[in-house]
Amino acid sequence: TSPAITPSGPVGTTGIKLGQGLRVVEILPGSFAATSGVIHEGDLILSVDNAVVVGQSPDQVARLMTGRVGSSIVLGFSRSGTHKKASITLTMNYFYEGAAGPSKSD
Repeated sequence: TSPAITPSGPVGTTGIKLGQGLRVVEILPGSFAATSGVIHEGDLILSVDNAVVVGQSPDQVARLMTGRVGSSIVLGFSRSGTHKKASITLTMNYFYEGAAGPSKSD
């Protein structure tokens, strides 16, 4: 599908889909998140651009993980089954139907 367009340009996404408790449930093939190989399904999202998101809904956090194509965000996360925390800078790819973030009708 074609990307959504806003006044600032095409909408991008990290390619990460979140589930209950802000766990990564899917990483879209071809997304920057997928090609980086750093973040995995089961990881827990802790922050977006250094703002703690624990306690927010997956929809609220997905909106924070959406932006202008080519822009970047920093995600803080912890690996499932460990106490280790890490972060990654991700660049927004084109918006794909079903990707993390608001729908085209929002």
